[in-house]
Amino acid sequence: MADGRIGYALQPVRCIERPHSELYRECLVRLVDEAGSVRGPFHFVPQLEACGAIGLLDEHMIRLALEELETSAGAILGCNISVDTMQNASAWSRIRDNILSRPELASRLIIEITETHPAKNVEKLLINIAEARALGCRIAIDDFGAGFFSPSLLLRLDVDIVKVDASILWTIRKGGAGANTLRHIVGFAACVAPIVVLEGVELDEHLELACEAGATHVQGYLIAKPLVHRLPGGLIPA
Repeated sequence: MADGRIGYALQPVRCIERPHSELYRECLVRLVDEAGSVRGPFHFVPQLEACGAIGLLDEHMIRLALEELETSAGAILGCNISVDTMQNASAWSRIRDNILSRPELASRLIIEITETHPAKNVEKLLINIAEARALGCRIAIDDFGAGFFSPSLLLRLDVDIVKVDASILWTIRKGGAGANTLRHIVGFAACVAPIVVLEGVELDEHLELACEAGATHVQGYLIAKPLVHRLPGGLIPA
């Protein structure tokens, strides 16, 4: 981050009924290593989580997203924030202050909460989600079905979007019990939020399953590949 080697690729989330209608673009974090190679999050995010430094990355990404929103009128961006950051008073306070410094941009910022392990302070999480919504941000739950958000916890969250993890789609077979399972998962998510995104749509069969299951929006390589890496040095092909 200090060297300016953290940036992101942009991948759109689109309406399933109107494929050219874009809901927003997700900022997918990328790192350019010292040799100039572009690395995805699996190469460095787990280490940051393990040492308790994920809040620094989350704050940095929010700052980059706000800078993009400031220069791109009409753009709507989604930015991942760890559940650890959302329930940590000091980490969330820094992100909140960044958003408060440019309050006119909040309505075009979607906070995607990721959970790679269970939430330790649910009450603090609920308070900070409410605060983020009060600022004008929309809230999405990322990777539902593969993370640690239980159905009972999800029902307590006041969120706008639920994103069903790609692994659910990839492991379900077309037709029969598999399709019913996906339909039930999407149906439950729809009880929590008006927008349900099915991630990992890479094949025509995936899109068909998403339609049958009742998802409102889709994301994945069939819809659009990540567009560019946006870094201080310029644009790098995704």
